[in-house]
Amino acid sequence: MKAIKKLSKLAVAGVLMTAFALNFNACTDQSPLSSTDESPFARDNVQLIDLGDAFASLSKGELKVSAVVTPEDGGQLVLIKGKAFKEQQKDFKESGEIEIVDEDSLDIVGFGKKAGFIISLTVLPHSVKDTTELSLRMDKKSFDMEFGPPGTVFANPALLNIIAVNLKLKKVNLETLGIYYDNPETGQWQKIASENVVVDKEHGFLRIRNTQITHFSRYACAWSN
Repeated sequence: MKAIKKLSKLAVAGVLMTAFALNFNACTDQSPLSSTDESPFARDNVQLIDLGDAFASLSKGELKVSAVVTPEDGGQLVLIKGKAFKEQQKDFKESGEIEIVDEDSLDIVGFGKKAGFIISLTVLPHSVKDTTELSLRMDKKSFDMEFGPPGTVFANPALLNIIAVNLKLKKVNLETLGIYYDNPETGQWQKIASENVVVDKEHGFLRIRNTQITHFSRYACAWSN
């Protein structure tokens, strides 16, 4: 796709450092949505995004990945699945570079019935004390993500980016859609800040940029009633 820009790990880190200075945006459907609220929601009132039948082929194997990050350079944890992003997956395996998709010029309709997602967690330099192997395990039926090792804390927030197509989004509440984490102290799902959220309900397209992750827990793409 013409809209894809390959960035080296150092370039990505530089861009993401700049992202800390940005004001979080708020818009409506087909444009960035507000995701700066940090209000807790009762567990029963939060619904995780359903991957749907289009992702059935992904359930044949575990959805997991691992990557090593260092104190000096940081690193990236990337999980790419599905036919929709087959090209990106191949390029990533060959080059180790993240492919950033520009949704503003992306032909979402062109994906057709293809499903897929890219989850990337960028750990900036000087964010971990020791060289660490990070992991991500994702549920096969919903956008439920568990990062490890448990208890990992970042001196500078790691940045979570997600792009997916052919999700079940027609019933979601756009006002509350975003990234939530399971707060063990309160027993509630709590929404956390992202730079923006872009949604196309008709084609099941979702793009969440630069969610700040300060520590590892259970995270999910979800919405509240």
